[in-house]
Amino acid sequence: MKLFLRYFILISISLITLILLGLYFVGSSISETVISEKKMLLKNYNKLIHVVAPKKSDLSIENNYLKILAENLEIRITAIEKDGRVFYDSTFFDDVSLKNIENHLGRKEIDDAISKGEGTDIRVSSTVGVSSLYYAKLIDSDYVLRVSFSFRKIENYIVDFKYHIIAIFTILVTAVIVLSYYFSKRLSLPVENLNDMINKIEKGDNIELENYYVTSDEISKLIYRLYNNMNARENALLEEKKKMNFILSSLTDGVALLTDNWVVLYRNDKYIEMFGNDATDIFNELKDFESLKLFNDLKQKGDGKHFIKYKNKFYEVILKSYNKYKILVFHDSSDQMRYHAFKSELIANISHELKTPVSIIMGYSETLMNSDIDASTREKFSKKLYESSLRLDNLITDIIQLHSLESSGRNLLVEKGINIGELKHELEEIYKDSVKNISFAFDDAYVGVLKEHILSIYKNLIDNAITYSMGENVYVGFKKAGEKLILTVDDEGPVISDDEKGKIFERFYTTSKSRNKKNSGTGLGLSIVKHTSEIYNGYVELIKGIYGGNCFKVVLSDKLSS
Repeated sequence: MKLFLRYFILISISLITLILLGLYFVGSSISETVISEKKMLLKNYNKLIHVVAPKKSDLSIENNYLKILAENLEIRITAIEKDGRVFYDSTFFDDVSLKNIENHLGRKEIDDAISKGEGTDIRVSSTVGVSSLYYAKLIDSDYVLRVSFSFRKIENYIVDFKYHIIAIFTILVTAVIVLSYYFSKRLSLPVENLNDMINKIEKGDNIELENYYVTSDEISKLIYRLYNNMNARENALLEEKKKMNFILSSLTDGVALLTDNWVVLYRNDKYIEMFGNDATDIFNELKDFESLKLFNDLKQKGDGKHFIKYKNKFYEVILKSYNKYKILVFHDSSDQMRYHAFKSELIANISHELKTPVSIIMGYSETLMNSDIDASTREKFSKKLYESSLRLDNLITDIIQLHSLESSGRNLLVEKGINIGELKHELEEIYKDSVKNISFAFDDAYVGVLKEHILSIYKNLIDNAITYSMGENVYVGFKKAGEKLILTVDDEGPVISDDEKGKIFERFYTTSKSRNKKNSGTGLGLSIVKHTSEIYNGYVELIKGIYGGNCFKVVLSDKLSS
């Protein structure tokens, strides 16, 4: 019963407080809204009066239209000089009465109108003795036109509204009491029944389940959980353990839970792959010297993040202690280390390749600026500057293209394919003035490859053949075999050595015969071809050509979407 009363009082007081606050804010808001609307109405009336009596002379007791307007609108119209003297008031009908009206300087709405252009106020009029709402406006910087009406009507409206609020409050409070009783009973009864049941259990009394079932269905469920849910909880814990084991076993990191004496309580598959499943007591059962050294180093270093080398791999090891337990996580960072090494090498290669044309440009530019040289030499230097600038531009373009290709995924789908016949015609136009004879043997086909990709492959391979081969002919081919596209470019030699075949697709690599800068390209062309082929789930290889030279063969998958 005490619990029921606590619930009832708590719910009732909370809801009634919320209702009071809500009604208070609603009432205050509506009162302010009503007053604001009335002020706006007076402002509009003021504009209307100024339209009706635009001249100051129109504001006189002889103007019957103003009297009629004031009576119909139930307002009072007053005109005041800037010195505070009233020269018109709709409630007075002779000049003698007007002269007896006291000076209006000092009234808030009049002072605000003179200083700010307009003003409002709510107060009891000292002239007519009625509580009024005033709006005054300065007209033509000459006089103040004031409009007011009795505030009693507004107060009556607000009082009527408050009566409605009281009525609503009474209804809501009644509803709150009823709802509070219902919910308090519903909330307290199961708890009281549970408390009674626990007391009986402590005393050793028998529990009649039917009594609690009749009283509350929820309590029967609670009783059922108390007596019959232990097995379900145990099974749930076992299931959670299986899930945790599955998650940890799926990790690519080695994870182990140890005691503070370095005895393994749990290890996942990756840990077993690294250290085996035999040794539970690490320092007493582990036989491998390198593993023992690793764990001894970790023990000496203590908690934290450590970087170690183990069996030719680099690991980031996290060791954390909690109470009497330790957690070990081994993350293989070998790929990351290789990436950093590759990144450093790439930056060094780019810096080296950029430095050469930049140095040439700076050297020749400085010579052209600081020396008196003949026109022939100046032309020669200018040509060198242009060639170095062009090489620098080609290098930057190739680096950007290579980065774009390396960032692309392999899930490319081509919405609109290309006609190989049109591609062949375009290539013939590009190389019609080449220093070598370029022969094209293309199968007619419509293939799902982006034009810029296949054009890039052919141009890089053909340009290399023109630049580096010693023969007079270059043979370019295309065949379609099912879903595979085969692109070939043959030259007449010299043949690239076997030692260099595995390196020519690396970034910035050029063969020994092209080391001179006269013929050398950017060193990125074949790398671009390789990455482009990989986007199409393909590959590029260098094989022995049928014309006594090299044959670059590129195999792509047709990516035309259905």
